[in-house]
Amino acid sequence: MSFLQTLKRIWFGFWRAFRKLTLLCGFVLGISLIGFVLVLPLWYFADHHRSGYSIFVLLLFAVLTIFLLFSRYRTLQEQYGGHKQVLTQKVLPSVVKGLRILASLIVLYGIILLFVQGFYIVAVPLSVIFLLVFGYITFGR
Repeated sequence: MSFLQTLKRIWFGFWRAFRKLTLLCGFVLGISLIGFVLVLPLWYFADHHRSGYSIFVLLLFAVLTIFLLFSRYRTLQEQYGGHKQVLTQKVLPSVVKGLRILASLIVLYGIILLFVQGFYIVAVPLSVIFLLVFGYITFGR
């Protein structure tokens, strides 16, 4: 390999490295600019209109949640072949499980409240009954 070919390879190596570095800098600059354009108005809105910003964030979260639930339901509908199959095989068991968890938490909260208020005579037997029923529902069936 001649001296000129070696210099040419070195030059093109540095040129490729410079192009990659320039591309990286441009990418970082673009992301920073997009972040600045998105964050600055939201920061101003949050700082000067707190209640409006809170409502905006809650609405945005609600819309995102509804969108994700709807898209998941559409995917399940395609997998199971219809609304009825999705409801009976996927949604209804999940709802029943969620209601069981919610009921357990409500009862547990009530028992803790009884302990905090000092009603130990009522709270201790209810705790035992709750543990037995919870154990049966969770593990015994």
